[in-house]
Amino acid sequence: KNIMLVVTLFLALLFQGITASADVDNSLKNSQFEADLTAIVHDVVTGQCTECYVSQSAYMAQVLQHTNTLQNSLLGQLDKLNNKTDILAQQLDSLALQEHSQVIAALQQALQNLQTENAAQQTEIQHLLAENSALHTELQQLQANVQNLQSDTLTQQTLLQTLQGDNTAFQVTMQTMVGGLNQTMHTECCPARICQYYNKTEDALPTCHHLWEAGCTISGAYLIDPDGEDQGEPAFTATCDMDTGTGVTVISHDSDARTHVTGFENPGSYRKNITYEATASQLIVLTVASSSCKQFIKYECYH
Repeated sequence: KNIMLVVTLFLALLFQGITASADVDNSLKNSQFEADLTAIVHDVVTGQCTECYVSQSAYMAQVLQHTNTLQNSLLGQLDKLNNKTDILAQQLDSLALQEHSQVIAALQQALQNLQTENAAQQTEIQHLLAENSALHTELQQLQANVQNLQSDTLTQQTLLQTLQGDNTAFQVTMQTMVGGLNQTMHTECCPARICQYYNKTEDALPTCHHLWEAGCTISGAYLIDPDGEDQGEPAFTATCDMDTGTGVTVISHDSDARTHVTGFENPGSYRKNITYEATASQLIVLTVASSSCKQFIKYECYH
């Protein structure tokens, strides 16, 4: 019974292996074979078959043969799977190499771009350094020029101070000489000639006082030009009173004679227009050129 139990278990295992591998090899799907094998296993287990060992042995041989066939088929399938596994591994390796190649190519391109950019930046840095050196040289030259200018300025300031001192001394000398010359002209030179010299439009002096200072000490009518030649108002004739000792410019008018007035007792009720020998604009420039200006009005009344 133990032997029969072992045989039964072995047959059951074989049967399970054959059934489980049915999807692998379709040639083993024999319904009659499976039915016979199931019946034999049943008889052996239940003890109903006592004289069927010979047929069971033959059947076991057939089972072993099918088992070997199944094993060979499984081995063939395993080889195919191994081959497919190798192919897949090769494909995976190829894909990995391609991806690595692409990554390496991208990195190489990026490196090349960086190298190109670095070279451009180095070139620009060289240009900037050259410009900086040129600017530094120019700055040094400018500093040297500034120092030279400062030195020249100090020299010119010293020279200017010297010239100012000389000019002051020269002005004092000139004033002394002019004073002496004026005194000589007033006492020794012929005033008539001096008056005749300045009594021309191109040589007219601003006022009678300027004529007196020039040596014209004879009273009379002379041309004067208060704002200067070719400036504003033209020269005009004025009466010069030289007997005052300084030369006074007198502008005559048409109202020197007495005017008899009757009535007009209210203040401001009488008006009279006075016409001067010079225009209003000429009187203005004469006033500006003079040190003082006076106008006299004489009013007499009787009862």
